[in-house]
Amino acid sequence: MKAYHFYDAPLKVCGLPFYHGEKELRRLPQALIDTLGLDGRIGTRTPAVRVRFRTDAAHFTVHMTLATLMKDSGMSMFGAQSATVMLGDWKNARFGGLATPADYETKKASVGITKGEGMEDVTVILPRNEVVADLWIEVPDEAQVAAPTPYANGPVLYYGSSITEGGCACNAFNAYNMLISRHLDLDFYNFGFSNSAKGELAMADYINTVPVKAFVMDYDHNAPSAQHLWNTHEAFFRRIREKQPTLPVLFLTMPAAEYSEGKKARRAAVRATYDHAVAAGDKHVWFIDGETLLAGADAWLCTVDNTHPNDLGFHRMAAVIEPVVREMLGICR
Repeated sequence: MKAYHFYDAPLKVCGLPFYHGEKELRRLPQALIDTLGLDGRIGTRTPAVRVRFRTDAAHFTVHMTLATLMKDSGMSMFGAQSATVMLGDWKNARFGGLATPADYETKKASVGITKGEGMEDVTVILPRNEVVADLWIEVPDEAQVAAPTPYANGPVLYYGSSITEGGCACNAFNAYNMLISRHLDLDFYNFGFSNSAKGELAMADYINTVPVKAFVMDYDHNAPSAQHLWNTHEAFFRRIREKQPTLPVLFLTMPAAEYSEGKKARRAAVRATYDHAVAAGDKHVWFIDGETLLAGADAWLCTVDNTHPNDLGFHRMAAVIEPVVREMLGICR
Protein backbone atom coordinates (compact mmCIF):
# COMPACT_ATOMS: atom_id res chain seq x y z
CA MET A 1 0.00 0.00 0.00
CA LYS A 2 1.08 3.60 -0.58
CA ALA A 3 -0.02 6.66 1.38
CA TYR A 4 -0.76 10.25 0.40
CA HIS A 5 -1.26 12.92 3.05
CA PHE A 6 -3.45 15.96 2.38
CA TYR A 7 -0.33 18.02 1.64
CA ASP A 8 1.11 15.53 -0.87
CA ALA A 9 0.70 16.05 -4.61
CA PRO A 10 -1.41 15.25 -6.53
CA LEU A 11 -4.00 15.65 -3.73
CA LYS A 12 -5.52 19.14 -3.73
CA VAL A 13 -6.85 21.06 -0.72
CA CYS A 14 -9.84 23.27 -1.64
CA GLY A 15 -11.57 25.84 0.54
CA LEU A 16 -8.52 27.39 2.22
CA PRO A 17 -7.26 30.73 0.89
CA PHE A 18 -3.55 30.83 0.21
CA TYR A 19 -2.99 27.14 0.92
CA HIS A 20 0.12 25.96 -0.96
CA GLY A 21 0.92 22.55 0.41
CA GLU A 22 1.59 23.46 4.03
CA LYS A 23 1.31 20.68 6.59
CA GLU A 24 -1.12 22.72 8.69
CA LEU A 25 -4.79 23.26 7.88
CA ARG A 26 -6.22 26.63 9.00
CA ARG A 27 -8.75 29.17 7.74
CA LEU A 28 -7.14 32.28 9.18
CA PRO A 29 -3.61 33.43 9.96
CA GLN A 30 -2.79 33.52 13.66
CA ALA A 31 -2.28 37.30 13.59
CA LEU A 32 -5.89 37.83 12.48
CA ILE A 33 -7.21 35.35 15.04
CA ASP A 34 -5.40 37.35 17.72
CA THR A 35 -6.63 40.71 16.36
CA LEU A 36 -10.25 39.54 16.34
CA GLY A 37 -9.97 37.81 19.72
CA LEU A 38 -11.28 34.58 18.21
CA ASP A 39 -11.21 31.27 19.99
CA GLY A 40 -8.21 29.55 18.41
CA ARG A 41 -10.23 26.46 17.59
CA ILE A 42 -12.93 28.42 15.77
CA GLY A 43 -10.33 30.38 13.83
CA THR A 44 -8.38 27.27 12.89
CA ARG A 45 -11.02 24.62 12.23
CA THR A 46 -11.89 24.01 8.61
CA PRO A 47 -15.60 23.59 7.78
CA ALA A 48 -16.27 22.79 4.12
CA VAL A 49 -12.59 22.29 3.34
CA ARG A 50 -12.22 19.52 0.80
CA VAL A 51 -9.32 17.22 -0.04
CA ARG A 52 -9.74 16.09 -3.65
CA PHE A 53 -8.05 13.65 -6.03
CA ARG A 54 -8.74 11.08 -8.74
CA THR A 55 -7.97 7.40 -8.47
CA ASP A 56 -8.65 4.10 -10.19
CA ALA A 57 -8.35 2.19 -6.92
CA ALA A 58 -11.44 0.04 -6.49
CA HIS A 59 -10.76 -0.03 -2.74
CA PHE A 60 -8.90 2.49 -0.62
CA THR A 61 -8.85 3.81 2.95
CA VAL A 62 -9.23 7.32 4.36
CA HIS A 63 -7.56 8.03 7.71
CA MET A 64 -7.99 11.13 9.89
CA THR A 65 -6.41 12.39 13.10
CA LEU A 66 -8.10 15.25 14.96
CA ALA A 67 -6.28 17.85 17.04
CA THR A 68 -9.50 18.69 18.92
CA LEU A 69 -12.61 16.72 19.80
CA MET A 70 -15.52 18.35 21.61
CA LYS A 71 -19.19 17.52 21.97
CA ASP A 72 -21.76 19.79 20.31
CA SER A 73 -25.20 19.69 21.89
CA GLY A 74 -26.84 20.61 18.59
CA MET A 75 -25.05 18.23 16.23
CA SER A 76 -24.25 14.55 16.02
CA MET A 77 -20.75 13.20 15.47
CA PHE A 78 -21.69 12.52 11.84
CA GLY A 79 -22.27 16.21 11.22
CA ALA A 80 -19.59 17.71 13.46
CA GLN A 81 -16.60 15.37 13.83
CA SER A 82 -16.61 13.11 10.75
CA ALA A 83 -14.86 13.32 7.40
CA THR A 84 -17.30 12.65 4.56
CA VAL A 85 -16.13 10.80 1.45
CA MET A 86 -17.96 11.56 -1.81
CA LEU A 87 -17.35 9.71 -5.07
CA GLY A 88 -17.69 10.73 -8.71
CA ASP A 89 -17.95 14.04 -10.53
CA TRP A 90 -18.91 16.81 -8.14
CA LYS A 91 -22.32 17.68 -9.62
CA ASN A 92 -23.41 14.06 -9.30
CA ALA A 93 -21.30 12.98 -6.34
CA ARG A 94 -22.52 9.96 -4.39
CA PHE A 95 -21.91 9.07 -0.77
CA GLY A 96 -18.90 6.82 -0.19
CA GLY A 97 -18.51 6.67 3.59
CA LEU A 98 -17.68 8.46 6.84
CA ALA A 99 -14.45 8.47 8.82
CA THR A 100 -16.03 8.81 12.27
CA PRO A 101 -14.31 8.71 15.68
CA ALA A 102 -15.42 5.77 17.78
CA ASP A 103 -16.28 8.07 20.71
CA TYR A 104 -15.46 11.50 22.16
CA GLU A 105 -12.20 10.20 23.58
CA THR A 106 -10.79 8.87 20.29
CA LYS A 107 -9.22 11.37 17.91
CA LYS A 108 -8.41 8.91 15.12
CA ALA A 109 -10.84 7.57 12.54
CA SER A 110 -10.62 5.49 9.38
CA VAL A 111 -13.02 4.25 6.74
CA GLY A 112 -12.59 1.74 3.94
CA ILE A 113 -14.09 2.86 0.63
CA THR A 114 -15.27 0.68 -2.25
CA LYS A 115 -15.93 2.63 -5.44
CA GLY A 116 -15.54 0.23 -8.36
CA GLU A 117 -13.03 0.19 -11.22
CA GLY A 118 -11.88 3.14 -13.33
CA MET A 119 -10.62 6.66 -12.63
CA GLU A 120 -13.04 8.74 -10.61
CA ASP A 121 -12.94 11.91 -8.58
CA VAL A 122 -12.93 11.56 -4.80
CA THR A 123 -13.80 14.43 -2.46
CA VAL A 124 -13.15 14.17 1.28
CA ILE A 125 -15.03 16.88 3.21
CA LEU A 126 -13.37 17.75 6.51
CA PRO A 127 -15.34 17.92 9.77
CA ARG A 128 -17.21 21.13 10.58
CA ASN A 129 -16.34 21.43 14.26
CA GLU A 130 -12.79 20.22 14.72
CA VAL A 131 -9.19 21.12 13.95
CA VAL A 132 -7.75 18.40 11.73
CA ALA A 133 -4.17 17.36 12.55
CA ASP A 134 -3.78 15.01 9.59
CA LEU A 135 -5.76 13.31 6.85
CA TRP A 136 -4.35 10.76 4.46
CA ILE A 137 -5.36 8.02 2.07
CA GLU A 138 -3.95 4.56 1.48
CA VAL A 139 -4.28 2.96 -1.96
CA PRO A 140 -2.87 -0.25 -3.44
CA ASP A 141 0.67 0.05 -4.82
CA GLU A 142 -0.55 -0.43 -8.39
CA ALA A 143 -3.31 2.19 -8.16
CA GLN A 144 -3.11 5.50 -9.98
CA VAL A 145 -3.66 8.73 -8.06
CA ALA A 146 -4.03 11.94 -10.05
CA ALA A 147 -5.06 15.56 -9.61
CA PRO A 148 -8.83 16.12 -9.34
CA THR A 149 -11.06 17.55 -12.03
CA PRO A 150 -11.02 21.35 -11.52
CA TYR A 151 -14.21 23.10 -10.46
CA ALA A 152 -16.01 24.80 -13.33
CA ASN A 153 -16.90 27.93 -11.34
CA GLY A 154 -15.92 30.11 -8.40
CA PRO A 155 -14.61 30.55 -5.88
CA VAL A 156 -17.29 32.28 -3.79
CA LEU A 157 -16.63 33.38 -0.20
CA TYR A 158 -19.42 33.07 2.40
CA TYR A 159 -18.98 35.13 5.58
CA GLY A 160 -21.33 34.65 8.48
CA SER A 161 -22.53 32.67 11.45
CA SER A 162 -22.67 29.08 12.66
CA ILE A 163 -25.41 28.57 10.06
CA THR A 164 -22.97 29.56 7.33
CA GLU A 165 -20.54 27.13 8.94
CA GLY A 166 -23.06 24.29 8.49
CA GLY A 167 -24.88 24.02 11.81
CA CYS A 168 -26.93 21.93 12.23
CA ALA A 169 -26.86 19.77 9.09
CA CYS A 170 -26.72 16.05 9.82
CA ASN A 171 -23.69 15.84 7.53
CA ALA A 172 -21.26 18.39 6.09
CA PHE A 173 -22.52 17.60 2.58
CA ASN A 174 -25.98 19.01 3.41
CA ALA A 175 -25.06 22.60 4.36
CA TYR A 176 -26.65 25.14 2.01
CA ASN A 177 -23.37 26.39 0.58
CA MET A 178 -22.15 22.85 -0.02
CA LEU A 179 -25.40 22.03 -1.85
CA ILE A 180 -24.95 25.11 -4.04
CA SER A 181 -21.34 24.12 -4.66
CA ARG A 182 -22.41 20.73 -5.97
CA HIS A 183 -25.29 22.02 -8.08
CA LEU A 184 -23.13 24.69 -9.74
CA ASP A 185 -19.79 22.81 -9.73
CA LEU A 186 -18.50 25.66 -7.62
CA ASP A 187 -15.44 26.10 -5.43
CA PHE A 188 -16.00 28.14 -2.27
CA TYR A 189 -14.58 29.35 1.03
CA ASN A 190 -16.63 28.94 4.22
CA PHE A 191 -15.96 31.86 6.56
CA GLY A 192 -18.76 31.00 8.96
CA PHE A 193 -17.63 31.59 12.55
CA SER A 194 -19.88 30.30 15.29
CA ASN A 195 -20.90 33.25 17.49
CA SER A 196 -17.81 35.14 16.32
CA ALA A 197 -18.47 36.94 13.00
CA LYS A 198 -19.48 40.47 13.95
CA GLY A 199 -18.51 42.56 10.95
CA GLU A 200 -15.05 43.55 12.12
CA LEU A 201 -13.17 45.70 9.60
CA ALA A 202 -10.02 43.63 10.10
CA MET A 203 -11.95 40.69 8.65
CA ALA A 204 -13.09 42.81 5.69
CA ASP A 205 -9.46 43.74 5.07
CA TYR A 206 -8.47 40.08 5.05
CA ILE A 207 -11.35 39.09 2.78
CA ASN A 208 -10.18 41.78 0.37
CA THR A 209 -6.94 39.83 -0.08
CA VAL A 210 -8.73 36.60 -1.09
CA PRO A 211 -9.30 36.30 -4.86
CA VAL A 212 -12.99 35.41 -5.33
CA LYS A 213 -15.68 35.77 -7.99
CA ALA A 214 -18.49 36.64 -5.54
CA PHE A 215 -19.07 37.38 -1.86
CA VAL A 216 -22.03 36.39 0.35
CA MET A 217 -22.34 38.58 3.46
CA ASP A 218 -24.40 36.84 6.13
CA TYR A 219 -23.43 37.76 9.69
CA ASP A 220 -26.87 39.02 10.82
CA HIS A 221 -27.22 36.22 13.39
CA ASN A 222 -23.93 36.99 15.11
CA ALA A 223 -24.46 40.72 15.52
CA PRO A 224 -25.44 41.27 19.17
CA SER A 225 -28.17 43.78 18.28
CA ALA A 226 -29.86 45.64 15.44
CA GLN A 227 -27.86 48.71 16.43
CA HIS A 228 -24.65 46.75 16.01
CA LEU A 229 -25.72 45.99 12.43
CA TRP A 230 -26.49 49.65 11.80
CA ASN A 231 -23.03 50.48 13.15
CA THR A 232 -21.06 47.85 11.22
CA HIS A 233 -22.88 46.36 8.24
CA GLU A 234 -22.60 49.16 5.70
CA ALA A 235 -19.12 50.06 6.93
CA PHE A 236 -18.01 46.46 6.34
CA PHE A 237 -19.48 46.47 2.83
CA ARG A 238 -17.90 49.83 2.01
CA ARG A 239 -14.51 48.50 3.07
CA ILE A 240 -14.98 45.64 0.58
CA ARG A 241 -16.09 48.08 -2.12
CA GLU A 242 -13.05 50.30 -1.64
CA LYS A 243 -10.85 47.50 -2.95
CA GLN A 244 -13.30 45.58 -5.16
CA PRO A 245 -15.73 48.01 -6.82
CA THR A 246 -17.36 45.44 -9.13
CA LEU A 247 -17.31 42.30 -6.97
CA PRO A 248 -20.79 40.72 -6.90
CA VAL A 249 -22.06 40.89 -3.31
CA LEU A 250 -25.15 39.20 -1.86
CA PHE A 251 -26.62 40.40 1.44
CA LEU A 252 -28.58 37.81 3.46
CA THR A 253 -30.61 38.19 6.62
CA MET A 254 -31.10 35.35 9.09
CA PRO A 255 -33.32 32.41 8.07
CA ALA A 256 -36.47 32.17 10.18
CA ALA A 257 -39.97 30.77 9.81
CA GLU A 258 -41.40 34.05 11.08
CA TYR A 259 -39.83 37.43 11.80
CA SER A 260 -40.33 39.03 15.20
CA GLU A 261 -40.09 42.80 15.59
CA GLY A 262 -36.48 42.35 16.67
CA LYS A 263 -35.63 40.38 13.53
CA LYS A 264 -37.39 42.99 11.41
CA ALA A 265 -35.22 45.71 12.94
CA ARG A 266 -32.10 43.74 12.09
CA ARG A 267 -33.36 43.11 8.56
CA ALA A 268 -33.89 46.85 8.11
CA ALA A 269 -30.22 47.51 8.82
CA VAL A 270 -29.06 44.96 6.26
CA ARG A 271 -31.61 46.14 3.71
CA ALA A 272 -30.39 49.72 4.17
CA THR A 273 -26.89 48.72 3.07
CA TYR A 274 -28.35 47.25 -0.11
CA ASP A 275 -30.69 50.18 -0.77
CA HIS A 276 -27.91 52.74 -0.30
CA ALA A 277 -25.65 50.82 -2.69
CA VAL A 278 -28.36 50.66 -5.35
CA ALA A 279 -29.16 54.35 -4.91
CA ALA A 280 -25.48 55.13 -5.43
CA GLY A 281 -25.54 53.27 -8.75
CA ASP A 282 -23.99 49.99 -7.62
CA LYS A 283 -25.13 47.31 -10.09
CA HIS A 284 -23.30 44.45 -8.40
CA VAL A 285 -25.38 43.91 -5.27
CA TRP A 286 -28.20 41.51 -4.40
CA PHE A 287 -30.43 41.08 -1.34
CA ILE A 288 -32.35 38.07 0.02
CA ASP A 289 -34.84 38.44 2.84
CA GLY A 290 -34.18 35.65 5.34
CA GLU A 291 -37.89 35.29 6.03
CA THR A 292 -38.20 33.77 2.53
CA LEU A 293 -35.50 31.16 3.06
CA LEU A 294 -37.59 28.63 5.00
CA ALA A 295 -41.00 29.68 3.68
CA GLY A 296 -43.68 27.20 2.67
CA ALA A 297 -45.48 24.28 4.24
CA ASP A 298 -43.93 23.08 7.50
CA ALA A 299 -41.60 26.08 7.79
CA TRP A 300 -41.47 25.49 11.54
CA LEU A 301 -39.95 22.05 10.90
CA CYS A 302 -36.87 23.52 9.18
CA THR A 303 -34.66 24.06 12.24
CA VAL A 304 -33.45 22.02 15.20
CA ASP A 305 -33.87 24.83 17.74
CA ASN A 306 -35.80 27.62 15.99
CA THR A 307 -32.41 29.02 14.91
CA HIS A 308 -30.13 26.51 13.20
CA PRO A 309 -31.49 24.80 10.07
CA ASN A 310 -31.78 21.06 9.82
CA ASP A 311 -31.38 19.33 6.45
CA LEU A 312 -34.83 20.42 5.30
CA GLY A 313 -34.00 24.00 6.21
CA PHE A 314 -30.67 23.95 4.41
CA HIS A 315 -32.28 22.45 1.33
CA ARG A 316 -34.82 25.29 1.27
CA MET A 317 -32.08 27.87 1.79
CA ALA A 318 -30.10 26.47 -1.13
CA ALA A 319 -33.19 26.53 -3.37
CA VAL A 320 -33.61 30.28 -2.76
CA ILE A 321 -29.95 31.33 -2.75
CA GLU A 322 -28.66 29.20 -5.63
CA PRO A 323 -30.45 31.09 -8.45
CA VAL A 324 -29.02 34.36 -7.14
CA VAL A 325 -25.47 32.96 -6.96
CA ARG A 326 -25.95 31.63 -10.47
CA GLU A 327 -26.95 35.13 -11.63
CA MET A 328 -24.04 36.74 -9.78
CA LEU A 329 -21.57 34.48 -11.54
CA GLY A 330 -23.29 34.54 -14.93
CA ILE A 331 -23.69 30.76 -14.98
CA CYS A 332 -26.07 29.61 -17.70
CA ARG A 333 -28.42 26.75 -17.02
